[in-house]
Amino acid sequence: MTRSRLLLGRRAIIGYAAMGAVSTILTACGRGGTATDTPKAAGATTAATTAAPTAASAATPARAAGASKGDPLPVRYFAWIEGATHGDFGRSFRSYTPVATMYRQRIGNTALLTLCAVTIGALVAIPLGTLAAYRRGSALDTIAQFVAVLGSAVPGFWIAFVLIEGVS
Repeated sequence: MTRSRLLLGRRAIIGYAAMGAVSTILTACGRGGTATDTPKAAGATTAATTAAPTAASAATPARAAGASKGDPLPVRYFAWIEGATHGDFGRSFRSYTPVATMYRQRIGNTALLTLCAVTIGALVAIPLGTLAAYRRGSALDTIAQFVAVLGSAVPGFWIAFVLIEGVS
């Protein structure tokens, strides 16, 4: 394996670790804890949430998994890393469904959208680049350079918004 591939792999691992750390910190700062720490997320009814807490209601899925709101951030982070290595990415704040299930439900549409975007990009970029190289210094070359710089400089979501508004 070449040195550049090893370096790229190390950067990816460091990036994923940093993303997880930032996610853990932001989760701790928002809403007072995780979705698994709330009685509503654990499946309790409205009457149960107003009643005094019992030992059964305190045993939420997060505490059963070994991570709780009261644990220090490093402990919660490494508990999340341990779960993520086994495919358990936690639960959604909104729907309390497992995140891995949500990924599996959406991966098909994401792959289709990515394939369409790459295909359209290649069908436009390759002929435009070839023509611009063939007619170097012409108006077509200038337009191709402008489109390339604009595509690189403007965020993708803004280009998508402008195209959607322009087409519809």
